Amino acid sequence: MWVPGLSLAPTLFPIRRALPADGPALELLEQLAERRLAAGPLLVVEVDGELVAAAPASGGPVVTDPFRVTLDVEEPLRLRSSQLRAAA
Repeated sequence: MWVPGLSLAPTLFPIRRALPADGPALELLEQLAERRLAAGPLLVVEVDGELVAAAPASGGPVVTDPFRVTLDVEEPLRLRSSQLRAAA
């Protein structure tokens, strides 16, 4: 059975620093998740050209789109945040 948003194939997704142009997408993500992102630099994950997760670059909770399957992006996002903090 096919489930929208669920794929058994590995998905590649970029993890990058949020840009000023991401503001509207980040606001939508906060509204959908009913959670606020911490102030400061953020890391974001894009899947199919849409932001599905974000987290503070300094560490902290990941905010995800509750209407998308995001379990496979949360841990890599936390790991990348940890790597950047260790390199600073």
